[in-house]
Amino acid sequence: MCIRDRAYRRISLLLHPDKCSVPKGTDAFSVVDIAYKRLPDEQSVERFKVQMQRKAMKEEQDRKRQEEAMRESRESKASNVQSYAGLTLAQRKQLVLDSADSSRMEYNAR
Repeated sequence: MCIRDRAYRRISLLLHPDKCSVPKGTDAFSVVDIAYKRLPDEQSVERFKVQMQRKAMKEEQDRKRQEEAMRESRESKASNVQSYAGLTLAQRKQLVLDSADSSRMEYNAR
């Protein structure tokens, strides 16, 4: 009997609905049972670990991409504010009017 079988039997005895009176005990027992059935041998366990590592790496890459995009967005907004600050009042008004016109043109194009 391998370590996995012994661990499953020990945990299942602790969590079995007939012996465990904890409110979420039946849920925990079913999770352990599903895990035991889905990972029948060492190769399956290794494949599962590799899949989880790949998933974690992908999530980390996605998180880094989001952080980079947010940083670039903040930098872009900061540069826009700085360039806007250097404009005269008449230039600011013209910029607002131009953006309003382009918004109207986009809306009418729909």
